[in-house]
Amino acid sequence: MKSSDALGFLVLGLVLGAAPIAFPEFFPPNARDGSNASALWLGLMGGVNAVLGGALLATGQLRPWLGRRPAAERAEEPAPVLRPALDGYPPAEEAGPRRLAA
Repeated sequence: MKSSDALGFLVLGLVLGAAPIAFPEFFPPNARDGSNASALWLGLMGGVNAVLGGALLATGQLRPWLGRRPAAERAEEPAPVLRPALDGYPPAEEAGPRRLAA
């Protein structure tokens, strides 16, 4: 995930969490206990998005500072390629030239 995507998650989470506080007229309280399911849902999802975006943004910005690179960027030797289907055939040197049938 790019830093701009993580920043988008963080901002979206903050907006979702602040919507019930900024616009209380759109979230009327329930008569029974004074809560509102929409406000609670926006608060929960806003918190999840903000925490996710903030954590991804922080790790993306701290990783170069700590000297760590993602696994995809590490220079490693390639894994050996296994070809079990070729075990039954003679090596190319022993097989000789191939002739096409006319």
